[in-house]
Amino acid sequence: MRSRWTLITGSASWPPRDSPGAVAFADRIWLLGGFHCDASGAFQRLNDVWSSADGRRWERVMDQAPWSARNLAGCVARARRMYLMGGFDGRHTFADIWASTDGRRWERLTESAPWGARGAFGCTVHDGRIWVMGGSEWEHGVHFADVWSSVDGAVWERVIERAPWGPRAMFPVLVHDGAMWLFGGGIYHDREHNHSDVWRSVDGLDWEPITRAAAWAPRRFHKAIAHRGALWLMGGASAGSINRNDVWVSTHGRDWICTHDPAPWGIRHEFGLLELQQKVWLLGGFSGEIAGNLIYHDIWQLESESMDPHRVAEGSNTR
Repeated sequence: MRSRWTLITGSASWPPRDSPGAVAFADRIWLLGGFHCDASGAFQRLNDVWSSADGRRWERVMDQAPWSARNLAGCVARARRMYLMGGFDGRHTFADIWASTDGRRWERLTESAPWGARGAFGCTVHDGRIWVMGGSEWEHGVHFADVWSSVDGAVWERVIERAPWGPRAMFPVLVHDGAMWLFGGGIYHDREHNHSDVWRSVDGLDWEPITRAAAWAPRRFHKAIAHRGALWLMGGASAGSINRNDVWVSTHGRDWICTHDPAPWGIRHEFGLLELQQKVWLLGGFSGEIAGNLIYHDIWQLESESMDPHRVAEGSNTR
């Protein structure tokens, strides 16, 4: 299939970062917090808020939001509000939930969500509800396989205590073809423990294994998005902390085509990935230690044609 990456800017006005909250909301791109390296080379978390209508011109909406600095939080938009949930600050794991209609005024819905302190979890909006699943608690290395849902971010229902995909973190969840999809992930403190499986659920309770071993390598901190009738998965880190810049596409989650390896945006994990104006936007990310600890603040845009299911069947598991 035809797809093309375009560099929008190699140097956005926001500080380089990985693992921010990244969401399309009110016809704008939003970046919330994340992980940064300061001028002295020290890593630090952020709690700033940035937005843009075109990926080129950015507004710093807040230098310091009322929620504490963090990365690997969950971020979604639903019913005219953005939500920021949980995450890590390098010492503690959060269980708080914040909501905003404009990125300036933030309301803390709860300091302690019933799903407990966690970061690097899957989250999405499906069937009129916010969903949180899996993830890790930093201090003790605990991993989860539970699934929770909420209409308003304040009142939560535990849908299942242990989903069949098992305890894991650092995976994306998205909505495609009327269902939630989960891709790969791993155990936070064990870099060799990664998955390449794909799971699907309509209700968060019953999960169907689409494949236990997709064509893409097992990985963590990767991103995925539903775009033009297809599932797209890209980047992340695999065994040995090897970061990647490959791009894979599938219509049904079982057969995958590699459209780019390497992609022009360079190896990285935990970048922002979202859809706005019928285009996919990739923002920032981290190259990893082996590749020189580069933290990016570039912005790339993907344009593609609609996916032909027959071409996926013919070219499955190819590179």
